[in-house]
Amino acid sequence: FVLALVLLLCRVTDLRMQTFAGKSKTAFLSVIAILSVCYFIASSSRTSDWKNNFTIFKSGVQAAPNSSKTNQAMGTIYGTLAFQETNPERQAVYQDSAKYFLEKSLSILPANADAAFKLAQLYEMKGNSDSAMKYYRNTIQYKPEYYMANDNLGALYAAKQNYDSALRCFNRAYLSDSTIEMTL
Repeated sequence: FVLALVLLLCRVTDLRMQTFAGKSKTAFLSVIAILSVCYFIASSSRTSDWKNNFTIFKSGVQAAPNSSKTNQAMGTIYGTLAFQETNPERQAVYQDSAKYFLEKSLSILPANADAAFKLAQLYEMKGNSDSAMKYYRNTIQYKPEYYMANDNLGALYAAKQNYDSALRCFNRAYLSDSTIEMTL
């Protein structure tokens, strides 16, 4: 966009790019300076959003609350915080926030396999294997080759001594990526 704008200004001001000469050189430079200041002001007002991933994704959810991807990203950040947190009370708060944003992401776009996978991991982390299995199956429904979803679902089936289903999941995991040593 910026390059097209410069070329358009050169044509309008009759400025020759090869020699950077022409009757309207001052007008051209003035317009470029004004545009540069405007872009600087517009972008510098958003620098606080770029402090870290949390602030980036938080601003994304505020700017696009009905976006499945922005809600998924916010849920993923909260899930990561929950996984890293050692204080049980704060961990529970992060888990609840992750669940809220991931469920919102799926309510907007039920076929968002990545959000379903993150929600399954969250439920597995909380020890709720039935809900984890539901969301792993949801992931596989929309993305059958999702290695980790197949592998994790297989492990949960095996833990419930449902070995036929576990074997099917492990086979799908192997077929989706036979280079991973765990599947061999």
